[in-house]
Amino acid sequence: MLQNKDITVAIGQATWRVSIEDSHSSKLCVDGDVSRGCTWCGKHEICLSNELTRLTFRRVCAHELTHAILFSTQACLLETYTEEQLCDFMALYGGEVINLADKLEEWAFRE
Repeated sequence: MLQNKDITVAIGQATWRVSIEDSHSSKLCVDGDVSRGCTWCGKHEICLSNELTRLTFRRVCAHELTHAILFSTQACLLETYTEEQLCDFMALYGGEVINLADKLEEWAFRE
C-alpha cells in the first residue's frame, strides 16, 4: 500500500497538488462512486488512491494528468474529439503526460 503524501507539479501555467489518499477518501468520490483517481480542475488537484499497484498507478496517473492538461490548455472545452484532434493532442502533450507520470511514479514508490 502506498504512503499517503502530496507533492506539487507545474502543469501549464498553474501549480497542481498531487496527493496519494486513503482509498475511501471523500476526495476520491464522485457522485457517490469511489474512484482510483480524481482530478479536481477548479482546485488544481489530482488525488490518487493509496491502493494502486505500480502498474495501475501509471495508468491512473497518466489518465488524471491528461484531464489536468486538457483543463490547463483549455482543450477540455471540446466535448468530443475527432481522430485528428486526439492525434494532435498526443503530438503536443503526450510527452508531458509521460514525463510527469514517470516523475510521479518514482515519487510515489520511493520509500
